[in-house]
Amino acid sequence: NNLRDKIASAISGKRLLGLLPVVEQCLVLKPDQDDLVKLKNNLIAHEAQLDDRNQPIISQIQAYIQQQQFDAALEMLGTITPQQQTSATVELSQQAATEKTAKTVLEEAANRARVPITNTINMRLNFIPAGTFLMGSPANDYVRSSDEHQHQVTISKAFYIQTTEVTQGQWQ
Repeated sequence: NNLRDKIASAISGKRLLGLLPVVEQCLVLKPDQDDLVKLKNNLIAHEAQLDDRNQPIISQIQAYIQQQQFDAALEMLGTITPQQQTSATVELSQQAATEKTAKTVLEEAANRARVPITNTINMRLNFIPAGTFLMGSPANDYVRSSDEHQHQVTISKAFYIQTTEVTQGQWQ
């Protein structure tokens, strides 16, 4: 009875998003409710229509998620009005939010791992991340020598480097 009230309230308020699982749950409890079977079929057809209409957006959102551009995916999901949302778009929203959180957690863990480390023979090592930067003095630097040229350097693979020269004891 409580589920039926929830269904009636959702229908009267035209809040169809998330109604299908409630209808299905109600039908599990009592399968011979013809009005709910018809409502279920109508909700499935309605979601299919909305998914067809939203397909270009859904495809772009899936591409953003694949490329780990979670903010762009969530922003695009925000362009779908609540009345146009379906189970598929809600699932995509949850997936994008979950994967964004996971990526953030992994990046934070990686950043914590980049603190200087000291190995077993007391060598202090700093993390050098992969990336691209400009090396050398800019042309307008007043202490720049004539043999200096600013140039772009790319480090393709991150590594650790010792903070001081290798001592004879460390080498042996």
